[in-house]
Amino acid sequence: MAESEAWFRRFFGEEYLLFDEHPDTSKEALFIARTLGLKPRMRALDLCCGYGRHAVPLAGRGVRVVGLDLSPVLLGEARKRQKAEEEGMRHEATGGSKKQKNPISRLMPHASRLQFIRGDIRHLPFGPGFDAVISMYHDQGLAPFKMIAFRDGVNVTLGLPYVRTSPDHGTAFDIAYQGKADPSSMKSAIDLAKKLLSA
Repeated sequence: MAESEAWFRRFFGEEYLLFDEHPDTSKEALFIARTLGLKPRMRALDLCCGYGRHAVPLAGRGVRVVGLDLSPVLLGEARKRQKAEEEGMRHEATGGSKKQKNPISRLMPHASRLQFIRGDIRHLPFGPGFDAVISMYHDQGLAPFKMIAFRDGVNVTLGLPYVRTSPDHGTAFDIAYQGKADPSSMKSAIDLAKKLLSA
């Protein structure tokens, strides 16, 4: 199959937006900010950001976010959501809302906190300089994550009424009961679960 026909180039179009609904996005963004210790003006890179589902609310919390995605359709939607967020902030700032929901939003203009770039996760167009890197879409994010953090990477499942973490690798049945398995990722998963429970 030619690169231009790869599934990830065809799948994330207009149709994807029709069924991709996530009512807990604001809670997920808050979880990301708290877990990673993201403060206003810190820099975060959102890989495979899609339509800005997490990038937009993180920027609304004052985080300086760069969102990278390959789909021009999803990036177009991301910029629409960014504009809608900015319009909402202007409405709130001019007295449209009696209660200010997020005082951090006023720290700097929203546009200067959020940038969307079209690019391929396999060939990043920039180097280091971010305080955190997130990739919330499993298929795109997990493979490179395993490559750089196989021993201490942790999976976290969001949206559950309880804390759920797990090692960042499979069961490794081929080396089970041979004394070869490395328990580092399991220990990291337990440590993160304890941290989340005490938060």
